Amino acid sequence: MKIAFDHQIFSSQKYGGISRYHVQLGEALNELGVDVKAFAPVHRNEYLNNHPSLERGQFIKWVPPKTTRLIKYYNNIYGRFKIRNWSPDILHETYYSRRTVGNIDTPTVITVHDMIHELYPEFFTDSATTSEIKLKAIQRAEHVICISKNTKTDLIKFFDIAEEKISVVYHGCNMISNHADNQGIDDMEPYLLYVGGRNNYKNFKNLLRAFGNSNSLKRDFNVIAFGGGDFLPEEKELLKEFDIFDKVFQLSGDDQLLGRLYANAIAFVFPSLYEGFGMPVLEAMAHDCPITASNTSSIPEVAGKAAELFDPTDLDSIRSSIEKVVYSEEFKKELISKGNKQLKKFSWEKCAKETENVYKKILSHQL
Repeated sequence: MKIAFDHQIFSSQKYGGISRYHVQLGEALNELGVDVKAFAPVHRNEYLNNHPSLERGQFIKWVPPKTTRLIKYYNNIYGRFKIRNWSPDILHETYYSRRTVGNIDTPTVITVHDMIHELYPEFFTDSATTSEIKLKAIQRAEHVICISKNTKTDLIKFFDIAEEKISVVYHGCNMISNHADNQGIDDMEPYLLYVGGRNNYKNFKNLLRAFGNSNSLKRDFNVIAFGGGDFLPEEKELLKEFDIFDKVFQLSGDDQLLGRLYANAIAFVFPSLYEGFGMPVLEAMAHDCPITASNTSSIPEVAGKAAELFDPTDLDSIRSSIEKVVYSEEFKKELISKGNKQLKKFSWEKCAKETENVYKKILSHQL
């Protein structure tokens, strides 16, 4: 069986959850004997660059200014030529586009990771256009994979997609190496860890407010925000308002640094209002890091009983949940133990086998 991944996510993301998903899935499928290739003539994705068995393109570290559209056009044209020349059995589109880059008669599969643009359109300037293109891609696809039951429910709600056209296949999770240089982390301990973007629905500001409202948390801990870029002016205003400028730090780096941060954190805090899956929850489990997280969207589905859940819109709920975890060694050990059990439900081998079954059913016309 020959499966092609198109260029879309690899040419737009240097790092990111969706590109990581496709690379990990592709590697796991290859290990099962499925022939998977990623056709990204020019791309900037670090994950794909580190997995040459998948790559069919040229990695570039730096994208020259005002060349994004030109690169996209080149990828569409040359990627289409390369895919059609390879003649895959199925094209697994890596993001949403108005038109396929494969043969018209090649069945396509698409993975829907979330419905954030439909749930929170006010947070995005292009939500209407994104939703329109997403709907076209989903309607064009032979079958849709959703990464959680919650995402499947939202997809049916907003786009009225037939339930029989959708399969739920959970992500896997790998242990991230934590052999990074110190980079001053020891001086920041003990710390609470936040991971990822901090915009709007990610709800980072409410974490700052909850932390700033707790005299004990401010006294005893720091906060490290990994990724997401430098703090914005409005975030700095909150740091100043709650007098926590010297307690909250932003770090960026590779997976090794992230792994070290998980492994040494007092707790991982995930205050997001909405997630299609919530990969950082599994990453924290994989590093024996106690978790406190939102009780919304797919997060309870992924976390199971291995996290202390809170209402992300209630500052007292966030604060009390964090305090409950960090001030009880017994409770932290309990969450870690439950996390080890919960993590067994999620593996890339399982994800690959279930995805392969979707491909097989499409080819045998059972779906």
